Amino acid sequence: MIAAAWQQPAPRSALAGSAALHAFLEAVPIALLLLDPRTLAAEAGNAEAATLLGCTPEGLAAAWAVALAAVPHGGELAAPLRAAGASAEPFEAQLHLPRGLSRDVLVRPRPALLEGRAWLAVTLQDITRRRRAERAQAAAEAEARRRLAELETLYRTAPLGLGQLDDRLRFVRVNEALAGMNGIAAEDHLGRSVWQVVPDLRQKIEPLLRQVLASGERITGVAFSGRTAAAPGMTRDWVAQYYPVRDPESDAVSGIGIMVEETTGRQRAERAQTLLVRELDHRVKNLFAVIAGLVSFSARGAATPQEMKATLLGRIDALARAHDLVKLAIGGGFAEAPAPGHQTTLHTLAEALLAPFRAPGEHERLRLEGEPVIVGALAAPPLALVLHELATNAARHGALSRPGGSLAVQWRPAEAEEMLQLEWDERGDPALPQASPGFGQRLVTQCAAQLGGRANFHWRDNGLLVELALPLARLQG
Repeated sequence: MIAAAWQQPAPRSALAGSAALHAFLEAVPIALLLLDPRTLAAEAGNAEAATLLGCTPEGLAAAWAVALAAVPHGGELAAPLRAAGASAEPFEAQLHLPRGLSRDVLVRPRPALLEGRAWLAVTLQDITRRRRAERAQAAAEAEARRRLAELETLYRTAPLGLGQLDDRLRFVRVNEALAGMNGIAAEDHLGRSVWQVVPDLRQKIEPLLRQVLASGERITGVAFSGRTAAAPGMTRDWVAQYYPVRDPESDAVSGIGIMVEETTGRQRAERAQTLLVRELDHRVKNLFAVIAGLVSFSARGAATPQEMKATLLGRIDALARAHDLVKLAIGGGFAEAPAPGHQTTLHTLAEALLAPFRAPGEHERLRLEGEPVIVGALAAPPLALVLHELATNAARHGALSRPGGSLAVQWRPAEAEEMLQLEWDERGDPALPQASPGFGQRLVTQCAAQLGGRANFHWRDNGLLVELALPLARLQG
């Protein structure tokens, strides 16, 4: 009764209103319309079609005419219906309904011949929910891709070192910041264990990584120091966090996430600040002790208060001039160092620094002996700091703090070794070594090392002997 193809439209008959046709239409469990092949006007349809189009059975033709004007996905609705005689392929469309509503439908057109008349039988399957779900899923996937792209960009460009290890502590991810800290390209991390990348840090952090794997707990604020290939021979500082990475299905710990911040500069600044505070405290104490010593020196040799005042002010002024010689070394820079070509001698430098502690007529109490030795602009500040530190310590609690004490500073070049041998010899006061080197001793030792030399301290029954060995080339350069 239904033919698969049709060529010429049959003359209009009463079939559209026959009881047999209505019975057939209502027996179909999906929306079905019978269209005039030429005009595509709806001449019959079932209740499912009226429900889908949002109308009564009597208004089916008008509702279909409105829907026919809609623009479906991929082209006009009428065009693929007219082509149905050739292909009869299903297509998707969007139908416009009354009150501004719409439905997404799957349209299946099929040429048909019913009781001698040609029809275009069209079934409409409501796919609105599916399409909405698909659009929602597509939007969610697009949003997920956008967020993933943002996270990937953040991961790659974050100033913090970020990485991920598997349960065998092998790298599976690493960003450029962490790769830069380790001194190895990011792609060269993958598949390699932590210890192949940063072997110097294994002893410090392996127990922590094992703990995260075993306990599944995060460990934060881990401060450690070490060396990596990024700066061989240089000890650097970091603060790290280690957190478990869990399998989304089993919730078992499958790896470890790493977040690392390099704090080398901050740690150095904090250490420098601590050292500066300690040095300031040390120098303030020295200043008070030296001033007290100068008052005592001046009082012993003064006949009148006026004479004492003049002598004391002169020594304080000399102390201020001596401070000018060492302030560059104290500040850690040479911005104000003498210009190239300007030269001074070791005797001139020592005389200026020791002048505040020399009493008139007491030449044997403080003696300077040595051959003329040029001291260059770069060597003058650390050498001045050495002499100033030894002098203030002697005035505070050494040989210069007692009436019977004496100090001899002697130097001589040792041509064979191209070194200058300088002896700081305090007598008349037992010098007791500290349980550990004090700030002054460490400062003298560091300054001597800065000049490429060494300093040795010898505590004797009657005083202190300090021996300095300094390269002449560095001293005069």
